[in-house]
Formats: sequence, structure tokens, C-alpha cells
Amino acid sequence: MSSTYNGGKAAIDKGIFDAFQREGYLTGDGARDMTKIRERIFAIVSANKVFDRHERQDKAVTRGELIAQVFPGLPGPDAWSEQTDPLLAEAVHGALDQKFVWGETKTDATSPLQRMVGMNMGNGYVLCRTKIGKDAIPAVYITDDLRCIQIDFVRPDNESTVRKLEMVTRNREMLVIRQPQNAARYVREYGTTMRGAVTAGVNRLQLTMASVLNDDDTVDDDHEEGGEE
Repeated sequence: MSSTYNGGKAAIDKGIFDAFQREGYLTGDGARDMTKIRERIFAIVSANKVFDRHERQDKAVTRGELIAQVFPGLPGPDAWSEQTDPLLAEAVHGALDQKFVWGETKTDATSPLQRMVGMNMGNGYVLCRTKIGKDAIPAVYITDDLRCIQIDFVRPDNESTVRKLEMVTRNREMLVIRQPQNAARYVREYGTTMRGAVTAGVNRLQLTMASVLNDDDTVDDDHEEGGEE
């Protein structure tokens, strides 16, 4: 079902509230209790840790499986047509998934769920997103395997940075073309900013590395296995 629901935001909000209430995700004053949601997501994803990249296929929790377990009373895609208002059922499901379930599996360092992994599982474990199967189904998992982290955390992070840098470069290129009289200033400021950001980032990482390593710790510098799959 792909039609857009036109019944209004109030109906969707009520559906979201009802889903929270049904599963016990409300505080005493009726507010959404995101701590309970995150604890539930963490319990689901941490139940089957991934120890090798080949285990992702079987152990990673797909996006659909996750919302079905977090909100078991919520009609899923197979049941939308059976609802009194199928489009509303789809809209509520989509809103819950995007904002309150899959949206909570963001893997950046500031993500509450990522911080929960660190606090509850100790150093070594990382929340990762991936895509599994021939249909590239979005999924999430927890691992301490270096190769998994390289494939599903570091690489997407690097690619995102490169895309952002390409966009910024295009923007400066536009300015250079449109204002050639100011081209030298734009290029100079671009170079200064980028070099400064990279230098500051590397220095910060080196300081962090020095603070967590003991004298007898071995640093695996620039080692990477060949072949992803």
C-alpha cells in the first residue's frame, strides 16, 4: 500500500498515543517514555550479538522485525487491509517506525541507543546498521568484530564525509565561477578550513588513543583483511 493518508495529523497522533499506551510506553503523566522504548530495542538487538561478518544475515534484526517486536499489538503491513482505515494504519505504522523505532537505531556517538550499548556492554561493542539479503533489507546489530565495524560503521561514515565534502567543494566552485575576482579568497579559506579540521580531528584521535592504550597494548596500524564477503 503506497497511498498517502489525508485524514489529518490528529488521527495519526492518536494512533501513536494508543500504540504507546497499549504497550506500556507511557509515563505516569501520560507522556511518551522513550527510555522504555530504548530499553526494549536494546534488549531485542543485544539478544543475538554478531561475532563475525557472516553472522549478520542470521543475527541482525531487520527493520520490520524490530517494530513488530517493539509494538507487537500494532497492525503490520500484512494486516493493514483488514483495518477499518487501512491508510491510517499504514500512516501510524510508518510514523512509529521512522521516529520512535528505526529512528532510535542511529549509530552515531551521540545516539542514546549507542551510548546504552557502551554503558551496558562495556568497551568493544558497537551498534551497527547494515543491509541483508538480496533485497538489501535494513537491519541493525551489535558487535565487537573489527571487520563488521569496518564494513558497517567506519565505511558508511567515511562515505558520508566524502559526500559532504564533495557538496561543499561544489559550493565553493560555484562561488569561484560566479565571482572570479574573489576566487583566491574562496580557495584560500576553503583550504585553511579543511586542513585545520583534518589536523584537529587527527590530533584529537591521537590524544584519545594515547589515553586508552597502555604501554604494552599493540596497535594494529592500517591492517585490513581482504574482501568484504
